[in-house]
Amino acid sequence: AFFQCYSMNKALLVTGVETIGTYSFSYNNYHNLHSISVPDTITEIGSDAFCDSGLEYIFYYGEECDWSKITVEDENSDLNDAERYDIIFDSIEIEATGESIIPQITVSKDGVTLTEGTDYTVSCRDNLNAGLAWIDIIFMGDHADAGVAEIPFTITPLDASGAAIGDIPSMTYTGEPLIPDFDVTLDGIVLERGKDYVVEGSNNVNAGTATA
Repeated sequence: AFFQCYSMNKALLVTGVETIGTYSFSYNNYHNLHSISVPDTITEIGSDAFCDSGLEYIFYYGEECDWSKITVEDENSDLNDAERYDIIFDSIEIEATGESIIPQITVSKDGVTLTEGTDYTVSCRDNLNAGLAWIDIIFMGDHADAGVAEIPFTITPLDASGAAIGDIPSMTYTGEPLIPDFDVTLDGIVLERGKDYVVEGSNNVNAGTATA
């Protein structure tokens, strides 16, 4: 897939990928592949997948990290010699809350749990709305050479099936599209329009019944 991709020094595989094929990252710029992020959905790594890649660090992430379950074919000495960090999520899919999401993680190496603030710090991006978000793990201290692990996680839409919509008032014709003001409440909390939900209208210019 990335055979002789000479400019690559970092790789990221997303959750759901199951196989790293033969020669996928081989002969990468003559030993230039610094790190790769590998999800715990990977079950097989083909022969020579990392031959002469120069791979130094593996960031293995997910909810149930178990490297021993992966079948690793022959001729993967770079992979076997690389240092591996296990990044375990309490949940890699988190429901939106209307606030920035920071997932709970545990980072370990060689079975030893690292300490946030001493061995690494974290920052997140694209972590407010539903969709793909990122947590960056910035290694420091004795682990600084590992650099930054960029790990994706998923924010799922808020379940608003139990939301209550307040009274919708009648409005006076103005010749312009009209959107009424009303409250939306979920679990006793009044949601904020524009942040927690948006309102769109149809048939909302002329006199009659409109829809919001």
